[in-house]
Amino acid sequence: GQQLVIWKNSKEAPAGKRIRTVNYTVRSGDSLYSISKKYNVSIANLQRWNNLPKDKYLQPGQVLKAHVDVTRLTQK
Repeated sequence: GQQLVIWKNSKEAPAGKRIRTVNYTVRSGDSLYSISKKYNVSIANLQRWNNLPKDKYLQPGQVLKAHVDVTRLTQK
Protein backbone atom coordinates (compact mmCIF):
# COMPACT_ATOMS: atom_id res chain seq x y z
CA GLY A 1 0.00 0.00 0.00
CA GLN A 2 2.97 2.36 0.08
CA GLN A 3 3.41 4.89 -2.68
CA LEU A 4 6.80 5.76 -4.08
CA VAL A 5 7.41 9.27 -5.36
CA ILE A 6 10.30 9.70 -7.76
CA TRP A 7 11.50 13.30 -8.03
CA LYS A 8 12.47 14.26 -11.53
CA ASN A 9 13.61 17.55 -13.00
CA SER A 10 11.53 18.26 -16.05
CA LYS A 11 12.37 20.76 -18.76
CA GLU A 12 8.88 20.23 -20.20
CA ALA A 13 7.07 21.67 -17.17
CA PRO A 14 5.72 25.20 -17.58
CA ALA A 15 6.72 27.81 -15.03
CA GLY A 16 5.15 27.28 -11.62
CA LYS A 17 4.53 23.55 -12.12
CA ARG A 18 6.37 20.80 -10.33
CA ILE A 19 6.06 17.60 -12.34
CA ARG A 20 6.91 14.36 -10.54
CA THR A 21 6.75 10.76 -11.67
CA VAL A 22 4.60 8.65 -9.37
CA ASN A 23 4.34 4.87 -9.44
CA TYR A 24 0.88 3.71 -8.38
CA THR A 25 0.03 0.10 -7.55
CA VAL A 26 -3.46 -0.79 -8.74
CA ARG A 27 -5.84 -2.09 -6.07
CA SER A 28 -9.01 -4.10 -6.42
CA GLY A 29 -11.81 -1.80 -7.57
CA ASP A 30 -9.50 0.83 -9.10
CA SER A 31 -10.24 2.22 -12.54
CA LEU A 32 -8.39 4.54 -14.87
CA TYR A 33 -11.04 7.11 -14.05
CA SER A 34 -10.49 6.91 -10.28
CA ILE A 35 -6.69 6.99 -10.64
CA SER A 36 -6.87 9.93 -13.07
CA LYS A 37 -9.02 11.88 -10.56
CA LYS A 38 -6.67 11.01 -7.68
CA TYR A 39 -3.65 12.48 -9.53
CA ASN A 40 -5.52 15.12 -11.57
CA VAL A 41 -4.34 13.75 -14.93
CA SER A 42 -6.26 12.56 -17.97
CA ILE A 43 -7.18 8.96 -18.70
CA ALA A 44 -5.59 9.34 -22.14
CA ASN A 45 -2.29 10.34 -20.54
CA LEU A 46 -2.37 7.37 -18.15
CA GLN A 47 -2.95 5.08 -21.13
CA ARG A 48 -0.13 6.71 -23.11
CA TRP A 49 2.41 6.78 -20.26
CA ASN A 50 1.80 3.09 -19.54
CA ASN A 51 1.19 1.74 -23.07
CA LEU A 52 -2.23 0.48 -21.99
CA PRO A 53 -4.53 -0.95 -24.65
CA LYS A 54 -8.06 0.43 -24.52
CA ASP A 55 -9.67 -3.01 -24.45
CA LYS A 56 -7.82 -4.41 -21.39
CA TYR A 57 -8.77 -4.18 -17.72
CA LEU A 58 -6.45 -3.08 -14.93
CA GLN A 59 -5.22 -5.87 -12.67
CA PRO A 60 -4.62 -5.57 -8.91
CA GLY A 61 -0.87 -5.37 -8.30
CA GLN A 62 -0.22 -3.75 -11.68
CA VAL A 63 2.06 -0.70 -11.35
CA LEU A 64 1.18 2.43 -13.31
CA LYS A 65 3.35 5.46 -13.91
CA ALA A 66 1.90 8.98 -13.78
CA HIS A 67 3.56 12.34 -14.39
CA VAL A 68 1.91 14.48 -11.74
CA ASP A 69 1.91 18.23 -11.17
CA VAL A 70 2.32 18.15 -7.37
CA THR A 71 1.12 21.75 -7.11
CA ARG A 72 -2.36 20.56 -8.31
CA LEU A 73 -2.78 17.55 -5.99
CA THR A 74 -5.54 17.70 -3.44
CA GLN A 75 -5.36 15.90 -0.11
CA LYS A 76 -8.32 13.66 0.76
